[in-house]
Amino acid sequence: MSFDQTKAFETQNGFIVTDGTGVFSGPDSPVGFDAPVGAIYLRTNNEVWKKYDLGSSSWHLLEASEIYFDNVSAPNFLATNAQAAIVEARGQSGQILPGLFSGNPKKTSVTLALAFPTNNYSTTFESADGRIWIAENLATTGFDVSSQANATLANILYWTAKLNP
Repeated sequence: MSFDQTKAFETQNGFIVTDGTGVFSGPDSPVGFDAPVGAIYLRTNNEVWKKYDLGSSSWHLLEASEIYFDNVSAPNFLATNAQAAIVEARGQSGQILPGLFSGNPKKTSVTLALAFPTNNYSTTFESADGRIWIAENLATTGFDVSSQANATLANILYWTAKLNP
């Protein structure tokens, strides 16, 4: 499929999509820039950053294994004459509010923002609830999370899913 510029738009420094996340670019570090959680910042030195929490200092510099841009460099990603690019996420992350868990044991489902090409990926979890979290029913589009306990949860669960090499 070829890139049709009549169906694209140009922005000065970035854009925000309807779910509140955004894509931004610039020459400086994004630390100090208060963008929505989940935003991506494409620095003109080819660094890719992700906003992981509230506050202007909550930016994480992604490693090459966490995200991959095929045939595109950060300075040209939002440029007027940018070529079509295939973006394949090697790693994704998010958070789950405690009220989204139900049943006994407490479980919920995660839908990945971008489907993985395979279900061969690893998950990690972090929460102040002190549970031993497990991922179940791994699919290319998401997975289920089990707290392995019946007690009500009180804290946000942060998760990461990364493709295995």
